[in-house]
Amino acid sequence: MSLPRARSLAKAAVGHVVVSRWGGGALRAVCGACYLAGMDLFVDPRNAGSGRGDPRPRRHSPPRPPDGGWAAWYLRDEDDVGEGTEQHITVRTLLAALSELARERGWARTLVAGDQFFAWVESEPLVRISPDVYLLDDPPTPPYPAMWRTWLEGQAAPRFAVEVVSDDWAKDYLHAPRKYDQLGTRELVIFDPEATLTRRGQRTVLQVFRRDADDALVRVETGEGPFYSAELDAWLVVQRGPAGHRLRIARDPAGADLVATADEVASALRLENSALRLENSSLHARVGALEAQVAELQTVIAVQKDLLEQQAAQLRDRDATIARLEAAIAARDATIARLEAAIAARDATIARLEAALVVADTRHVGLQTRVEALEAALTRLLGPA
Repeated sequence: MSLPRARSLAKAAVGHVVVSRWGGGALRAVCGACYLAGMDLFVDPRNAGSGRGDPRPRRHSPPRPPDGGWAAWYLRDEDDVGEGTEQHITVRTLLAALSELARERGWARTLVAGDQFFAWVESEPLVRISPDVYLLDDPPTPPYPAMWRTWLEGQAAPRFAVEVVSDDWAKDYLHAPRKYDQLGTRELVIFDPEATLTRRGQRTVLQVFRRDADDALVRVETGEGPFYSAELDAWLVVQRGPAGHRLRIARDPAGADLVATADEVASALRLENSALRLENSSLHARVGALEAQVAELQTVIAVQKDLLEQQAAQLRDRDATIARLEAAIAARDATIARLEAAIAARDATIARLEAALVVADTRHVGLQTRVEALEAALTRLLGPA
């Protein structure tokens, strides 16, 4: 039965419409006649206390069956059909990212898993739900049970769960929030990757449910995100691309710092390894070029060394020649000194001889004068001849 037909039947048969706000601000009428289409009733938490009533039981109250009895919520093994390709990729990516986040945060006692039944009504074990992805704190020691029964010792409800909407989207939109409310999950995420492919207002890409002050699981976010997850202390980011919509976990609301999966880390490491190999090859080539330059420089240095040694030998020869010349100069200087001394002695002798000659000349002049005087005297004595 189509939704408009269900609305029409609801107005005619019940005369009562429960209004709930869904994605994009559109109003959607959901009523008792929806059960005729196989859908359950879930009232938007923002209408709680409005007089319309809230069918969800509180956790401290005994689980209450939906209209039509517990059988309406039975989930048999054959009902849990296989997931589509896009759903499988989204679930696998989320499981890998949550495993990495758990490792990063040190959640050693948190089980990251999915696609397992959780039952919470002991008398109705077929009343159960199978989260696509969940976090379970303090699980029992492995091996884990095939189905979690929360009434048993050590088997609690998952604190965080993700439902990736399948073809039967009404099951995830309408049944899932009430089931997780009774189960005791603290935070529920419903991701509908095909929401934008449907008529606007009928479905929404991302919904987040969280416990309120009354411990009821209420919807706190709806739209395209990003939305903060209190249980993960991280952000839920919807990635849009040609392959479809993917739900990712990020450390920032912009989605720039995504929590990488092991495959992504391995791929990044492979790329980094390839880059390192290229860089290594480049470095090897550079090292080869540098080694060639070093060899060339060593040759130049050897030639320069030979030249320096030749110059050193030449300098040594020059120093020896200089030493010999200095010795010859010293010997010449000594000879000159001796000659100068001899000349000085000769000059002294000449000076003495000259002095003696002057004295002799003086004496000669005196003697000549006396001779002339004697001759004059003699002439006077003798008279004229």
